[in-house]
Amino acid sequence: GFATYTAELLKQAELSDAQALDVVKRARSRVDSDYYLASILQAFAPKHLTSDAMVDEYVGAAADIDSDYYRSEVLKAALDRGKLSTRQVGSVLDAASEMTSAYYLTEILTSLAKAYALAPALRSTYLKAVSAVDSDYYRSVALGALMSRNDLSDDELAVVLRAAGQMQSATYVTNVLDEVASRALSSDALQEAYLDVAVGIDSDYHRSQALTTLLEKSKLTAAQVAKVVTAAAKIDSDYYKSQVLLGVLDRYKVEGATRQAVIDAMNTIDSEYYRGQVAQRILR
Repeated sequence: GFATYTAELLKQAELSDAQALDVVKRARSRVDSDYYLASILQAFAPKHLTSDAMVDEYVGAAADIDSDYYRSEVLKAALDRGKLSTRQVGSVLDAASEMTSAYYLTEILTSLAKAYALAPALRSTYLKAVSAVDSDYYRSVALGALMSRNDLSDDELAVVLRAAGQMQSATYVTNVLDEVASRALSSDALQEAYLDVAVGIDSDYHRSQALTTLLEKSKLTAAQVAKVVTAAAKIDSDYYKSQVLLGVLDRYKVEGATRQAVIDAMNTIDSEYYRGQVAQRILR
């Protein structure tokens, strides 16, 4: 049929760029099958993705493909070409963002983040796409890929934290928090965003880990220290609760209402040993 003939033509014939572009345009209008349209586009890619017009038509055709699998295969071929302009990377992002499969969407997002230092204008598109990923694992992978390549602003890191805060898995949330904390927690707003996510972690271990990391990496305001103490008080484990309280007392001089909150939290520790550790630190 037309699709099979066209794919073979693109592979074998010595078409000019203009002829190849015309073939792809006709394929977009005549081929309904995702499989056959993807076959034509993948045959087109190795020889003919040579100009901006070609890339634009190719990515536009990819966006016509309903199947996430075939769309992702076609988009990967565009990324393999390399040297896409900022506008073209944006087009790939837009085409990927419409996919519903967390796996295939994350595959394209991570490929983009590894290959391109995304311009600030594209980072917001990337982060918006990440927010549509409904798998905690894949969302954490996509966020990690972005942070590994780009010097994100505090505002962008706050968006990363909000995206992490929507995840259910304490492990993956904490992984993202650790990655953010390893870079910078320099602004009050970013520290507050981090703290909001940490407070929402259900796991005693992961909550204490996140709060301890915040204490180690940041200079918190008195109000933020009080918020850490409140979050620590809600930890059930005597050990993990004591570790966060000790972390507060090691780094901050707590007074007034915050000191009383530490004492109140300490009094909820059942273990005499761990309660005693906190009491000794308060009395120093």
